[in-house]
Amino acid sequence: LKGEVLPGATQATISLGVDTHIPHDYIPEATIRLSLHKRLASITDEVQLEDLLGEIEDRFGAAPGPLGNLIELARLRLRAEQLGIESVESEGRTLAVKISSTPAIDGQKLVALLAENDDFNFNSAGVLTMKVPPGTPLLEAAGGLLNQLA
Repeated sequence: LKGEVLPGATQATISLGVDTHIPHDYIPEATIRLSLHKRLASITDEVQLEDLLGEIEDRFGAAPGPLGNLIELARLRLRAEQLGIESVESEGRTLAVKISSTPAIDGQKLVALLAENDDFNFNSAGVLTMKVPPGTPLLEAAGGLLNQLA
């Protein structure tokens, strides 16, 4: 495959309002930053993501916070796509997860999650919402939620 979306595959969007960019002082050349953004957007599996992270750190050193966040967003996108999730968004301290009509989520896990925790709601439009506890970073909360749905 060449980074193309397969018919019926879910293309997930992740929007958490966290600082995600490649800092100019980390990689001064705009063309290299743009190339890395494109490569991150086209990654289709965890191995490719780890290979790219290794390449970046070999060439430029440890990834600074905003780039680390960008890499984590790519990781969340991959996980969401594996689960058949269309989007993960935040509004304040609430995460909203839009589940596709053909998810790869264990329905029993979703039912148990809703039954055990008042911080979760699920509506008829296929959106699962979760109140994020104070002090918990949104990236961490979103990753934990996707892991619970797997």
